[in-house]
Amino acid sequence: MMFLEDNGRPIKYATLLSGGMDSSTLLYSQLTAGQVAVTVDYGQSHRREIDAAARLCEMLDVDHVIVKISGLAGGSLLGRDGSFVGDDTVVPGRNGILIGVAVNVAAENGCNRISIGCNKNDRQTYKDCRSEYLQSIGKSIAMSTGIRLCFPFASMSKGEVRELGKRLGVPFEDTWSCYRGLEEPCGKCGACIEVGGSREISD
Repeated sequence: MMFLEDNGRPIKYATLLSGGMDSSTLLYSQLTAGQVAVTVDYGQSHRREIDAAARLCEMLDVDHVIVKISGLAGGSLLGRDGSFVGDDTVVPGRNGILIGVAVNVAAENGCNRISIGCNKNDRQTYKDCRSEYLQSIGKSIAMSTGIRLCFPFASMSKGEVRELGKRLGVPFEDTWSCYRGLEEPCGKCGACIEVGGSREISD
């Protein structure tokens, strides 16, 4: 499918894809010719989501760029003992870093859009998921590169994103939203509490 800007230029997305429910639904909702999916390996405990992202891209025949970065710290997602719930899962500055990586990939692949799947449920715990923050950083990106940052789920609840994904036919059984890299979703971490675990949300 091809979408056009007002000037007739094709819209080409670089979609941040973790491999979880939200970003997978985002990928399916923005499928365009030449789309690129960007996955960042930042040392997260739930590394199974990277494999899930790769599977989805293979299914959809979408170019998949995995960028590995090191040295980040903070919270149970990066190895600190903790509950994997709420503030314990905050990685300071994470979305700014992920978006910065996506800018680089987008520019190198001729993309004029970057998209991120932040939703309304994320606002309280993750301050860098707020639309106000995304609008601010988006202005800076547009000024420096001409690339537009899109966050279409920012006003949607997790449940609304799930329902959209079902309508779009997202294979939730092939996504991974649990914060722990176990064989099955743990059912107790923040992500599982939100979505019920990747295995269940497809029911």
